[in-house]
Amino acid sequence: MRRFLWLGVACAALALSSSAFGATKQFWFGPYDRIGEDISGIPDLRIAMEDDYGEWADVEGAFGVPSGLELLGAAFIFAPSTSPLYHVVIVSPDVTRALTGTLPLTADGSGTSPIWDRVASGTLSYQDAAVAILTVIHEAYHYRLASTDEARVNACALRDLPTYLSTEFQIPQTTTVTVQVPQTTVIQKRVPYYATVVSRKRVGGRLVTVRTRVQRYRTESVTQTTMVSKTETQENPAFDGIVAAAQAFRDAQPPPYNSGTCF
Repeated sequence: MRRFLWLGVACAALALSSSAFGATKQFWFGPYDRIGEDISGIPDLRIAMEDDYGEWADVEGAFGVPSGLELLGAAFIFAPSTSPLYHVVIVSPDVTRALTGTLPLTADGSGTSPIWDRVASGTLSYQDAAVAILTVIHEAYHYRLASTDEARVNACALRDLPTYLSTEFQIPQTTTVTVQVPQTTVIQKRVPYYATVVSRKRVGGRLVTVRTRVQRYRTESVTQTTMVSKTETQENPAFDGIVAAAQAFRDAQPPPYNSGTCF
């Protein structure tokens, strides 16, 4: 299934208020609200996470999503302050799973873990992380830019994704690691050697030559290699992998999401 991002404009927001957001719909809110606020500049923006595919199908139906395409998220920048969708972003179950690590969600948040922990542990693919993070940034940017221009919003979201990976999603561009490296030093060492000492002594009334091997020591410069710990700054493969995956995802989206510039 091809994936894409979506913006709900005023009329869609009003329709969803009375249908797709009925009494049977349960959305979950959590630690990503603060991230949404920071990215959008809206102090009360909320990230609503859907964890039920059946309910999400109703939302896709309200938007009229064509068959074969998947709705990942929606923003409602024209919703009035009296609407339940005012300053709300909703994201799909696929995005919710990537953000929380589990479906369905529970009231106490049991079984969930932040996306950055699973990226760090290698239990979440760069592709899934990139799609989820880009979705959150994209939808928040609809509010930040006060724009329904999907091409522009997606271009800006992709451009600024590296910044938010570090500042909001705790996935830094570089990491500090401790490695073992060889260290060579020159030391002075007493080294044994054998020398032949020649002496003469009288044996039976005559002088004879006697050669004796004796152990002696001399000081030499010796090269010594040991392994020592060293702190190094390295490129974070998770950061690079998510940035590359986000670019590839954007390129594979249908128009207008795969075109446009940020201005």
